[in-house]
Amino acid sequence: MPQSISGSSAVITGVTSGIGRTVTRTLLADGVTVAGIARDPRRLAAAAEEWGDRFHPVLADLSVPQAVKDCAAEITERLPHIDVLVNNAAECAFDRPSALPAGRWRSLLETNLLSAISLTRDLLPSMAGAGHIINISSVTTRHLSSARYGPYALTKAALENFTAALRLELAATRTKVSLVTLGLVDTPIYEKVNGFQRTRRDLAERVPRWLSPDDAADTIHWMLTRPPHVVVGDVLLLPLHQAR
Repeated sequence: MPQSISGSSAVITGVTSGIGRTVTRTLLADGVTVAGIARDPRRLAAAAEEWGDRFHPVLADLSVPQAVKDCAAEITERLPHIDVLVNNAAECAFDRPSALPAGRWRSLLETNLLSAISLTRDLLPSMAGAGHIINISSVTTRHLSSARYGPYALTKAALENFTAALRLELAATRTKVSLVTLGLVDTPIYEKVNGFQRTRRDLAERVPRWLSPDDAADTIHWMLTRPPHVVVGDVLLLPLHQAR
């Protein structure tokens, strides 16, 4: 029987667009208090005005290690107990591994991997041995159709291994650890990826309808509402016609 998550508290990264925004909206509608992290002050302020008192906006650029530490401290002051952490925020790159500038490599690693590790480490004590950590990955870790996916896939592959190790570490506690691996999702993130436009058109011919942020949010909500003794460790979500 599904468990209620009303009255619980969640931390979600990347809440002003795409999957993060939709997950936040879904959990708020189910009675969850959300501390939402984003780096655009105007969009975050607009989200706070839209979502009301149970939404706590937290401004932070997750590519900056000190900002990650500061936002974790701010969250623990606002929320004495945390039930859910969704590491969703991500930065994309579509470039040859040897051509991607060192600064972009660092930004990818900080945003997609190291911020998730840091937030998990700093917020885990507030879960007091009973919570749920959900990390978002990509199907590119399982199949590289082009070298240009490599830098992004590398960060997500490392996140997957961190997730697996964390699940082993916390297996004796009541803290659940889950991974959601997504195929093609129709989100604004692709609009920011230089050089991806032609590839996106080619993909759209083969896979006309991509996943929506709602598909991802529904899956995360389903994972969170499983009975207390059930852990959904790994979910792979693909749109129809995407085989891998």
